[in-house]
Amino acid sequence: MVTLPIALVFTVWLSRVVERYQSLGVRLDVQGGGSYLLQPIMEYEWFLLERRMQLSLGSSGSDSELASVDLQLPRLEKSRLNARLPDSGSEYVEGKMVYPWGEAKKVSLRYRGDLMHHWALGKKSWRVKTKKKRLWNGIRKFNLIVPETPALLEEHLGYQVARDLGLLAPVSELVNVRLNGSNRGLYTLVGQVDEQMLRANKRMPGDIFVGDLGFGDMFPRYGNRIFDLPGVWTKAAINNHYSDEHAAAMHRLCQVLDWAQGPEKERALGEILDLEVFARFAAYRSLVQTGHVDHYHNWKLYYDPWRNKFEPIVWDPNAWSETWAPTADYPAFEWPLFSELDRVLVCDQRYRWAFHKTLFEYFQSDHVGETLAELKASGEKVLRAAENDPALSHTIWPSNAQKMNAAQGALRERVEANFETFRSRHVQGFAQAIRSQPRPVADGQWAMEVTVDGWQPVAAVRLVFSEPLPQDYLFFWSVDSKQVHPPTIVSGQEVTLDQPLLPGVQVGASSERHNFTHISTPRPLTYHLRLVLPGRATLGLEEVLQVDLGQRSQPIQVGPVAPGGKVGEGVAALFQGLPAPVQVWHGDRRLQGLTEVHGDLTLAAGATLAMEEGASVIVHGRLRALGTAEEPIRIGPARKGQKPWGTFAIRTSAADSSVLQHVQFTGGSGYKDDLQEYSAMFSAHDADGLRLEHCRFERSQVVDDMVHVVYGQDLQISDCTFDRSLMDALDLDGCSGRIVRSTFHRSGNDAIDLMMSQIEVLDCVLTQSADKGISVGEGSELLCSGGRVEGCGIGVQVKDGSLAWIRGVTFDANRQALHAYKKNWQYGDGGAGLVEECEFRRNLGFASADKHSSWSFANCKMPDLEEESDPLHVFENFSEDLPPSLRAAFESATLLRTVLHP
Repeated sequence: MVTLPIALVFTVWLSRVVERYQSLGVRLDVQGGGSYLLQPIMEYEWFLLERRMQLSLGSSGSDSELASVDLQLPRLEKSRLNARLPDSGSEYVEGKMVYPWGEAKKVSLRYRGDLMHHWALGKKSWRVKTKKKRLWNGIRKFNLIVPETPALLEEHLGYQVARDLGLLAPVSELVNVRLNGSNRGLYTLVGQVDEQMLRANKRMPGDIFVGDLGFGDMFPRYGNRIFDLPGVWTKAAINNHYSDEHAAAMHRLCQVLDWAQGPEKERALGEILDLEVFARFAAYRSLVQTGHVDHYHNWKLYYDPWRNKFEPIVWDPNAWSETWAPTADYPAFEWPLFSELDRVLVCDQRYRWAFHKTLFEYFQSDHVGETLAELKASGEKVLRAAENDPALSHTIWPSNAQKMNAAQGALRERVEANFETFRSRHVQGFAQAIRSQPRPVADGQWAMEVTVDGWQPVAAVRLVFSEPLPQDYLFFWSVDSKQVHPPTIVSGQEVTLDQPLLPGVQVGASSERHNFTHISTPRPLTYHLRLVLPGRATLGLEEVLQVDLGQRSQPIQVGPVAPGGKVGEGVAALFQGLPAPVQVWHGDRRLQGLTEVHGDLTLAAGATLAMEEGASVIVHGRLRALGTAEEPIRIGPARKGQKPWGTFAIRTSAADSSVLQHVQFTGGSGYKDDLQEYSAMFSAHDADGLRLEHCRFERSQVVDDMVHVVYGQDLQISDCTFDRSLMDALDLDGCSGRIVRSTFHRSGNDAIDLMMSQIEVLDCVLTQSADKGISVGEGSELLCSGGRVEGCGIGVQVKDGSLAWIRGVTFDANRQALHAYKKNWQYGDGGAGLVEECEFRRNLGFASADKHSSWSFANCKMPDLEEESDPLHVFENFSEDLPPSLRAAFESATLLRTVLHP
C-alpha cells in the first residue's frame, strides 16, 4: 500500500524533471544547459511537489497582510504564452484583473524579463497593461517580478531609497499574486518607466532613452560600450514635438564624453547634464553598492525638453547585492565607475561636491531610520506570507521562510554597514586637511597653502584675525594657475571663505572583481590662498579653521603640504570667480539670427529691439528690463510686414528673479533646434521668481503660445495685457504663482492654460477667447477670485486630476460657463470645482461635467437646476456640507488645502 503512492509521486516528479530539462537544458541551453541545470531542476521540481503536498493539507500560515493582485487568464491564452518560450511569452494576451472594488475587468498580460527565472519556472514574472479608461491605482502598466534574491526585499527597498533621494524611480510594492483563484505567492510590483511616470513626478513629457545591450552584444571597434554607441539606444517615451527617431540629445552626450578634458568639455557637461541629479544618482548607487548600471545595460535617461538636460532614472537597481557587497579584500566603492559616463563625471569637482552634499543631507534626515523600519516591517509581512507561497524560490533555488529570515538578517547587516561606511566618510569627523604657515610675498600680501586628502571635502575655511579687516581686503584661491575669488562672510574678526575645497581623485583600471573595470582612490590636493590687505604690515592671523556642512569647525593644523596637482573639471563653475559684467542694452538695436547672452542682461528704459525675420534672443542669466510708462521697452519686428521674428527667452536658475516692467512684445513666434525648443514669443524656462509688471504682449504668430513659462516657481504677473494671441495667450507648465489685475483679449485658443501648476488668478478680465478663458488641466490647481470671464467658448474648464476654487467671478455671455471632464487617460480622474458667490448671466450653457468630474456651488447667482444630478451640487456652506471624498481631495491639495479652513 505504501509502495504505490511513492511510485506515483516519483513518476510525477520524474516526468516534470524530464519536461523542464528538455526545454531548458536541451532546447534552449540556458545558463550553460546540460549537466549544469540537471541537478537544480531535480531539486526545484521536488521542492514544488513537496510544497504542493504541504499546502494541500491546509494553510501553514496566516492570511497575507500584503496587497493582493488577482489575475485571471483563460487556459487558451495561457497556452499561447507558453507555446514556444521565451519568444511567445513576450506577446500580450487578453485576461482580467480584479480591481479593489471586487469587479474583474479586462487587462492585457504577458511574461516579462530576459532571464530564465522570469518565464521558465513554476512562478512567472508578469507585465500587466490595463485599459486606458481604467487604471490600477493611477498607473496603466506595471510589472509583477518573481523573487530574485533570498531576502526578497532588496528591489522594493532600493526604489524607496531612490525616491528618498529625490530621484526619478517607479512605484514599488511587495504584493501577493493570485492567478485564476490559485495563490501564486510573493512578488514585487514595480511600475513601468514611461511618460505616465514622468507626469506623476511633475516632469514634462519628453524622451526617455534606454541603453540596454545584452552582455554578448558586440559591435566592431566599440564592443558593447553603450556611451560609444548612441545609435543603439531605444526610447521608452517620446517627445512628440520631434520625430520618433530624433536622438540629437543622445548623440550630443556621447560626443561630449569623447572630448579631451578642458573648459569646453566642462561647459558642455554642465549644459547637457543635470550634474546635481547625476551626483545624487551616484550617491544612491554607492549607498546601495550596486554595479548593475554599467557600461552596457540598465541605463534609462530622461531628456527634459525644457531644461535641455539629461536626468537619470533608477531601474533594476539590484540594491545591496552580494555580488558587489564589500568584503575584507574589497572595501565599499566611493564612486560608481562602471561606465564611461561615470569615469568622466568623477573628475568633475561640481559632481563630487554635490555627491558629498547629497550624502551629508541624507544622513541628517530621517530617511535612514525609515529605510530600516521599512526593512523590518516588510520583512515580517513577507515572512508570514511565505508560509503559503507554493513556489517560493529565488531564481531556480528553492527557499522557505527560515532561509528568507536568515537572508533578511544578512541584508540588514549589509544595509547598516553600507550606511555606516558613508556616514563615517561624509558626516562624522572632518576632512584630512593641513596647511602651511602664511608667508609674505609682497607689500600687504601673504600666501598660504591648504592640502585636502581623504574622502571628505572642506566645506569652507574660516580665518580668525586679531582685529577687524580693512574695507579693501581681498582673498583669492589659485587653482590650476587660475585665480578665483571665494564668497566671503565677515563677522567681526572672522572671515569665512565660503568655498568648498575637495580632495583629488585617482582613477585606475581594475579587473579583479565582477564589473569593477575601474577603481577610485583619494589623493591629496593643494590649494593656494592669497590674502591681500593693502597698507597692512602684519597679517595678524590667529587661527585657520575648516568648516563642514553642519557648520562645525576644527583648526587646520600646520604641517607639510603636498605638491600641487590637477584639480579636475568643473573648477570654474564650482569656484565662484568675479561675476561676469552685466550687459546693458539701451537705445535702438537691430538683431539677426540667434543671439545668446551668457550672463545677466539689463534693458534700459526706452530701449527698442528691432527683430529681423527669425531673430531670437536667449538669455542665460538674470534679465532686468526696466521700462517706464513714459519710456517703455519695445521688442518687435524690424520692418512692417516682415515675417515673424523668433523668441525672447530666459533660462536656467541663473535667470531667477528676473524682472520685466513696461515691456511691449509684438509679432514674435518661437525658436526650435535639435536640442531645444521655445514655443512662445516670450519664454521662461526653469527660472523662479519671474516678475512681469505692466507688460503688453500682442499678436504672436506661428507657434502655440504667446507667453510660455515652464518650471517657474513664485511667478508674479501683474497689470499686464495679453492681446490677440494666435493660440494660447499664457501657457504655464509646472509653475506656481499668481496673476493679478491683468487683461486677456481675443486669444486664439485659451487665455490661460495650466498644466501641473498651482496658480492664483485675482481680479483679471478674460474676454473673447476662442476656446477657454482658463484651462485647468493635468494635475493643476486654480484659485480664481474676482474679475470677469466674458464671451469665451468655455469660461473655465477643469480636467484630468485638477481642482479649481472660483469665488466672486462674473461669467457673462460665454457659450459654456463651466465644464469639467476627463480627457487624458494618464490621469485617473476628471476635474472638480468649488464655485462660490459667482454670478452667471447670458451664458448659452451653464455647467456640465462627465461621470469622472463634478461642480459644487454655494451662494451663486445662477440658473435654477431642473434636477440636481451627480456632477452638479448646490450647498449652503462648503466648510460643512461637502462629500468626504471631495473634501479629502481639496484638503490634500497644495494650493487649495486652506480653502475649506481659511
